[in-house]
Amino acid sequence: MNNFIGTLPDVGWSKDMEIIDLQGNDLTGTIPKEMLQSRSLLLVDLSQNLFTGTIPSLDYNRTMLSEFYLYSNFFNGNLAALDSLPDFASIGIEDNQFTGKVSERFCDGMDNSEVLQEYPVPFSCTDLIACPPGTFHPDGAANHVSGCMKCPQCSSDAKILECEYIGQTKCMGISSNDYEIVRGDMNADGVLSQREFLRFFYM
Repeated sequence: MNNFIGTLPDVGWSKDMEIIDLQGNDLTGTIPKEMLQSRSLLLVDLSQNLFTGTIPSLDYNRTMLSEFYLYSNFFNGNLAALDSLPDFASIGIEDNQFTGKVSERFCDGMDNSEVLQEYPVPFSCTDLIACPPGTFHPDGAANHVSGCMKCPQCSSDAKILECEYIGQTKCMGISSNDYEIVRGDMNADGVLSQREFLRFFYM
């Protein structure tokens, strides 16, 4: 964190950059396409800023990018823009306004993959990257001890734009005081079944 403010320049980015770490500032605007075109790029962390707009559609396979963190911004658009990332890439996309579907091929890049092999979860591995549309979790994604919760407003036939977003950290009109994450509650129904209790107990 450097307390940077303002927008990023469109030009002047080195073609030999390996790491771009701008996490935790007050940067605004969109991501310059040129910034992501270094073939030596290994890590990009733009999380916890005020960025907006869509993710540049590039051939990320031409880079060595293996970590791409965008969480807690105001990015929007379809996740298809990330389709060319390598299968092993670790991504952080929670708490934005992304639509679309997280590809299961990104599950291999998760940090807790070894834990999940020993203690499987009863939902898609993609929930551990970002909660699916119509659900939420304080972290924006499920974890190995709690699943994503359904947002009541999204169960109706009403067309609510927020219900199309993935990786949401809260549900519209629901205060954080109105819900509680129950550790071990994998289906997010607020109670522990016998199976859930035993899974949590032996972890």
